Amino acid sequence: MCGIAGIVYCDQRPPDPLALRAMASALEHRGPDDAGEHLEPGIGLASRRLSILDLSPAAHMPMVSPDGRVVLSWNGEIYNHVELREEMKRRGARCRSTGDTEVLLQLYLAQGPEFLRRLVGMFAIALWDGRKRALLLARDRLGVKPLVYRLDDEGLRFASEIRGLLAEPGFSPEPDPEAIHSALALRFIPNPRTAFASILQVPPAHLLMYESGRARLERYWSLPEIQDVPARRHRECQERYRSLMDEAVKIRLRSDVPMALLLSGGIDSTAIAHHVRRNHAGRFRAFTVSFSEADYDEIPRARAAAEQLGLALEEITIRESVLDTLETIVGHMQTPFADPSVVPSWVLAREVSRHVKVGLVGDGGDENFGGYDRYRAHLLADRFGWLPGVVSRTPFFALLEAVSSEKNRRNYPGRIRRFLEGWELPARERNALWMANPGARRITRLYQPDFAARVAGIDATRALGMIPNDWGSARLIDRVLRADLGRYLPDDLLFKADITSMAFGLELRSPFLDHRVVEFAATLPPEWKVRGRGGKWFLREVYRGHIPESVRRARKSGFGMPIDHWFRDGLREPAHDLLLGRGAQSREYLRADSVGAVLKIHRMGQRNYDEMIWTLLVLELWLRSRRSRPVREAA
Repeated sequence: MCGIAGIVYCDQRPPDPLALRAMASALEHRGPDDAGEHLEPGIGLASRRLSILDLSPAAHMPMVSPDGRVVLSWNGEIYNHVELREEMKRRGARCRSTGDTEVLLQLYLAQGPEFLRRLVGMFAIALWDGRKRALLLARDRLGVKPLVYRLDDEGLRFASEIRGLLAEPGFSPEPDPEAIHSALALRFIPNPRTAFASILQVPPAHLLMYESGRARLERYWSLPEIQDVPARRHRECQERYRSLMDEAVKIRLRSDVPMALLLSGGIDSTAIAHHVRRNHAGRFRAFTVSFSEADYDEIPRARAAAEQLGLALEEITIRESVLDTLETIVGHMQTPFADPSVVPSWVLAREVSRHVKVGLVGDGGDENFGGYDRYRAHLLADRFGWLPGVVSRTPFFALLEAVSSEKNRRNYPGRIRRFLEGWELPARERNALWMANPGARRITRLYQPDFAARVAGIDATRALGMIPNDWGSARLIDRVLRADLGRYLPDDLLFKADITSMAFGLELRSPFLDHRVVEFAATLPPEWKVRGRGGKWFLREVYRGHIPESVRRARKSGFGMPIDHWFRDGLREPAHDLLLGRGAQSREYLRADSVGAVLKIHRMGQRNYDEMIWTLLVLELWLRSRRSRPVREAA
């Protein structure tokens, strides 16, 4: 794992080494073990290395081909590097190292850009081919590893994170109003956009070729097209899945440094624990996080899983100042990312990184096998689409509005009301509504007139429904899962996982994101994913008798946070001072009177606006971090 950065000039002038080093230094947290750079006319590549495989100098980066014409700097892990190396050796290749970097370089020399299709792993690759004077940038299939870039008349710059590009002297972009609109409505910014109009993301499963001053973006992988085929026997599919997951976990256990499992108490991470036990000799370490609020604590299920599967479990409880932690996170991310679960993710990564360098996680289980309540709601909407029109005209709907501030984790009245609001909409639109910030439809009422005019007519939730297939398919659940794999997973969940873990030099590996597992899951009938009152039916059947029943039968919980409690208690006054005080930077975008009304309604318990307030708070902290204005100056 690494942080990478680079500069390419069209006129072949040598990049400024100080600028390149500044960009790489901004990414030091991603690779504290080693640093390197390569400079020649027209190109400069830099890397910061987190040593996981082959800790020797032979794996130093950037790595140069024997003839000096091809240079590689990259971030990630190639889990099938052992098999690929053996294959290349049989063809006469010589390898000096035992890691995966040299395998990548040799594979490119032999196969060109087609080498991407051979990789099983997570990666963000920058490869300079001096023979063609072309730069190749590539991002892994699911978007586990980030890669951002900017183009101008002089050339192209790239980096692992936005902060790498912002570190180049003289570059100070202005925030993109449309991106801020998206962040407020969705809590994240959909790719390929970022918070700045001049900075873009390389989308997942894409490569970018930059040659002779021109950039060309190409998709190199897609999920197989959905076909209505006869359902295979269930037992046969279970055996195929077990084989794939055993292999996915086994190759992700390859490491020259200590590892652990991040255990949530849910079925996904517990399933990983089951396969670790089958493929790892000895006791395996595990970490879990808890809250002082009992309604949010999943420690009992995590303990049950650890006891049955022989894990050495260590518990981490969040007791620190949430505001101070959030301020640090937002300043580090350099983007207004407002998923509240970023806080426990950050704390867990920080604590785990003090013990190990690699963590196994269960990311991707929900998107592959149908774990969210939203999927069941889609099926109900198709079957009873007429119901909300009737209910919305009864006192029951107003009652849901009145009690939707219920102080528990699931907030059933509020969720029911939200589901009813979307049931009469077409599938694409209701999926976007259900995925967006609960206050997405109301948040534009808070906008300043100038800001509102600049984003008028732009539906920020539209990106959430965009997938390259017909929504009218009989296999609606498969379409929704594809939308999540292409948007919510990379832009929210995987961005959060990378930015929080790599802040502390911790590498996360998820077997559920092995593209072979993803492709297999896409072939399963939708009724094997969403059935009855729960999701992930197929997984629950696979692990029957192999994991604790309390975990196997548990409802989906997620990595939630008690923010409703916090905004009525410890965060109440700080949020008010930050958003309404004299130093409020978000005043450029938001009307103080409207923000004040939201805070008052929430404080009085008339309605639950916790996620909306959290999003506003993140925007304020991000703007302050850009202008170096301390939070404690709020009042």
